[in-house]
Amino acid sequence: MERKYNRSKGNKWEDYACSYLRERGVFIKDRNVKTYRSGEIDIVGIDEDGIWIFAEVKYRSSKAAGSAQEAVSFHKQQSICRAADFCRLKYHIPVSAGIRFDVIAINGRGRLAEPEVNWIRNAFAYIGKG
Repeated sequence: MERKYNRSKGNKWEDYACSYLRERGVFIKDRNVKTYRSGEIDIVGIDEDGIWIFAEVKYRSSKAAGSAQEAVSFHKQQSICRAADFCRLKYHIPVSAGIRFDVIAINGRGRLAEPEVNWIRNAFAYIGKG
């Protein structure tokens, strides 16, 4: 049951992040893109300039476990980059197309307040196989 609860909570905050991005001109192409071995990308989008965005959504209800931004480890970055390689093939994204890796960090502020959203563009560089 714990896993189901976490997925449900994750979906809620990914929905929130998608709405946030749409309001800022991002076309959401896909969500929760899973690959066989490489991992998952929470949001695949295209911004107003035609740049492909591969975004990781992180939510923290409090700062006790650190900020949401700090939760995207080097290992997670590698996983996202491998999954982005899969997406580039899936969507026929040309090598010349602009891409970037963003983090949508959502930090809770209590029940009555809107959460704080920090859209970190170019949060990390592509990490190739190596």
